[in-house]
Amino acid sequence: MSDPAFNINLIFDIKEEPVDAATTFRGALSRHLHDWWAGYKNGPPRRKDFDITEHASLAANIFIVECRTDGNFAFRLLGDEAIHIIGRNRTGEVLKPGAVGEYGHEIFEYYARIARSRACMKCVGYLKFQDSNVARFESIDCPLVDDEGKVTRIIGIMETLEPAALP
Repeated sequence: MSDPAFNINLIFDIKEEPVDAATTFRGALSRHLHDWWAGYKNGPPRRKDFDITEHASLAANIFIVECRTDGNFAFRLLGDEAIHIIGRNRTGEVLKPGAVGEYGHEIFEYYARIARSRACMKCVGYLKFQDSNVARFESIDCPLVDDEGKVTRIIGIMETLEPAALP
């Protein structure tokens, strides 16, 4: 169970951008995941290509989203720090069209764009917690494919960067 002092009230001022060779990362974990993902030159890596034992530094901040056969998305795994950042364990939560909630943007449409484009995306924004603290965050979302090349999972990292004043 997450510490109630860190439950988010709001994720806001999110900036989404496709990741390319010119993208800069402020977070070391985001850079690490991107470098692994971009190392696959013949398209996105497969889910079975990712072995958490080779990326132990990512474990606490990682999340995996399933691209379900019904067209929706579901959180399948969240590391302890990812749960801490977003305030609760969302494992099993299904995202349907129009889902916004405390995510600060239409997260269903965001994941749908990643699945369609098979491209990595980066988000930066702010987290406002119930205790009135505000922090900047960076996240990266990378599609993973099955043996036929269909996106079946999106693996991501979410990390806080520093406390921040409200923009």
